[in-house]
Amino acid sequence: EKSGFRPASADAAAPPICGMRATVGLPGVATSSQTGKGVGHFDSPLPICSGENEVFWQEFPIFPYFPTTENKSTRKLWANIFLIYNLFRRQKIKGNRKMAEADFEAMLQEGRLAVPPLEIRVLASQTRGPDAFIDVAWRGRSYCFAAELRRDAKPLTLKVAIEQVRRQADPTNTVRPMIVAPYFSGEKLDQLLEAGISAIDFSGNAVINVPGKFLFYKTGNPNKYPNSTPIRSAYRGDGSLVARVLLLEREFQAVGAIREAIRSRGGALTLSMISKVLKRLEADLAIERSNRYAVRVLQPERLLDGLLEAYRPPRRQATWTGKVSLPVDSLLARLQRITSDGDVVRTGEASAVEYASWAGEPVIACYCRAKPPELLARLGVEAKETLAFANLRLVQTDDQLVYFDARPNLAASPIQAFLEMASGDKRQKEVAGQIRRAILSATGTAK
Repeated sequence: EKSGFRPASADAAAPPICGMRATVGLPGVATSSQTGKGVGHFDSPLPICSGENEVFWQEFPIFPYFPTTENKSTRKLWANIFLIYNLFRRQKIKGNRKMAEADFEAMLQEGRLAVPPLEIRVLASQTRGPDAFIDVAWRGRSYCFAAELRRDAKPLTLKVAIEQVRRQADPTNTVRPMIVAPYFSGEKLDQLLEAGISAIDFSGNAVINVPGKFLFYKTGNPNKYPNSTPIRSAYRGDGSLVARVLLLEREFQAVGAIREAIRSRGGALTLSMISKVLKRLEADLAIERSNRYAVRVLQPERLLDGLLEAYRPPRRQATWTGKVSLPVDSLLARLQRITSDGDVVRTGEASAVEYASWAGEPVIACYCRAKPPELLARLGVEAKETLAFANLRLVQTDDQLVYFDARPNLAASPIQAFLEMASGDKRQKEVAGQIRRAILSATGTAK
């Protein structure tokens, strides 16, 4: 009020995106070009405003005048900027969530729920009970379904939806239960069919089951609405250490105990990262948490499958392949003597012989943190870089995943061995099956 600033109108021109030297523009606050008032310049890395968010500008109140002098008032300027920026972000998220829900229902009403040759018609959307009633017809026969709409088909989402439609089931079976989502894989359709629930997605896949009367099953259409799900990130990168350690120990009574278990095996992860990953693993139904501290593995096989789906080879900085003037047994013993701090470990493929029947190459392949020439110098024996009759391969990488849970004889973790072998050729995949069984047998399935 002191500044005389007025809120920007909904059709006002978008202020410039901050992040370079530019006039300060804030959501809900007029810029200098709109008021004639002098507004200072500043350099900011924050994307405080953008034309694409214009719809949210008028929802913010008037804020005090921002001083332009380089004095103690500058702190107040930045405090206001952060306050407005955070409010703007919350408003944007809230608005986007509302828009997503509206779009989802609109897609139904517009007839974008189509699975030829079925005729699908939305009878009514509901504020209570089922989200919608849907009529499915084929060759003169039609059936009514009470449908629950879901934004995704993640395991936990699907589990809750199944329970909900079962509670709302019509005892006379005149209205059958159904779940609608953007995309169902064949595996998810099979799960729903087994549960006695019909399903349709916006990608053209469906299973319609009216026992004793009608059965329709269609799958194979790609996902038209791919979403980068946070669940997948629980099995990727450094965060995958949580899934790996949970495969080694089924139960923990505190999140801090998970961090210590990771640290004792050569890994490093913050408590905040561990907590985020645990939430995602819980949503994937791989673990359960009876309270905010305790963690128990429900499906070790799901953890292993998730790690394999998200697996990427380690980042390589340098590779050296050559012949060292030592027999293989002596070479391995020498490598162990010069590496006492866990900075050298055999690759998963080279370690597979420790966990399964596997001959492999007559080459000792190792990951190392040091540069290959430095490690060769520490070996103190003659070494020549060549592909002919090579007996040593050194791969320099700082990826902590390959060094995690290293075993005697410089063997990599059985989990790392499984991931590398399962990503190989047919014979390697067969060996990976042996390692997988050994891992799950050692872990056991939670009862």
